[in-house]
Amino acid sequence: YYAWDGNGRIKIGFSANPWSRVKEMRCANPSIEVLITERTDDGYELERKRHEEFKEYHLALEWFRTGGRLLDHVNALRIGAGRGSSVSCQPSLYRL
Repeated sequence: YYAWDGNGRIKIGFSANPWSRVKEMRCANPSIEVLITERTDDGYELERKRHEEFKEYHLALEWFRTGGRLLDHVNALRIGAGRGSSVSCQPSLYRL
């Protein structure tokens, strides 16, 4: 999943239930929202792949700064959501 913290950072993580995971994180940051999820049979491998793919934006742990290719990737996933893709989008959020 990709989560937005409201302060220019995106979390790339893995969870069987990303909405529940983000709800837990709201204790520390009430602004955090799930942007989009990617379905896969191997969440750990996809997470590792995405962390490697966007390593130039890496800040700490699973957090990445918003920008460039990462932002383009998230927006492309969000645009494709609902068109037979393997992603699920949080519709209430605006384009980043």
